[in-house]
Amino acid sequence: MIARVLVAVLALVGFVLAQEQADWNPACSLVLKYNPDGFLAEYGKRTDFGGSEAGQDQGAGVWADCKNAQNILSLKNFPKLKARLIHLRKLEWDFILAESDLASQTSGGGTMYAHTPARFATSIELHLEKLIKLTTTKAGAVTSSGIQAKYKKASFALVARFKRVNNPSKATLEYTTKTAWLETVKKYQTAFMGIKSILGNKVDAASLEIIEFLAQGLFADTI
Repeated sequence: MIARVLVAVLALVGFVLAQEQADWNPACSLVLKYNPDGFLAEYGKRTDFGGSEAGQDQGAGVWADCKNAQNILSLKNFPKLKARLIHLRKLEWDFILAESDLASQTSGGGTMYAHTPARFATSIELHLEKLIKLTTTKAGAVTSSGIQAKYKKASFALVARFKRVNNPSKATLEYTTKTAWLETVKKYQTAFMGIKSILGNKVDAASLEIIEFLAQGLFADTI
């Protein structure tokens, strides 16, 4: 009898602790004291599911949301730039998600194509933080032969990728249909053209940050 009571008490204590861990909602001031990897490690310790795939996705989202709020706040004195960067962020997400969808189609699917973009949220916010620092100072307007060469290299990589996805091989379409593939390619290109319209014809440090981010992509080597 005593053993049963003890088991019941321990189960109740475990349940309460799990609930407390699941309800851990740190303020952004605490969250951003960590870099993304550091926060995910802490999140894994402080929540009952933080070490799981879904928990790591959620932890990345918590950090990215806090960084996004900080990024937006840093633009309070730059309303026009703020509007442009909010729009750019949406287009970059459209680009990344379309790329992830293409990678999933060509490989026959898999949970990594959901988990990886979720965790990539931190990279997008760090990229935007860097872009904000460039565009709110003279540093973003800097241009040089080196910047032009890097911009050209990244642009060529993107052109080659779009040529490839617009002409899928039989192997690429093994797990999908050409119609579904090309519909996703259209979303991919639409996002890219939207970003290009924001960039215009300028080739400077700020535009290089964007074009290299797109060239690196998330599954660029897969599609």
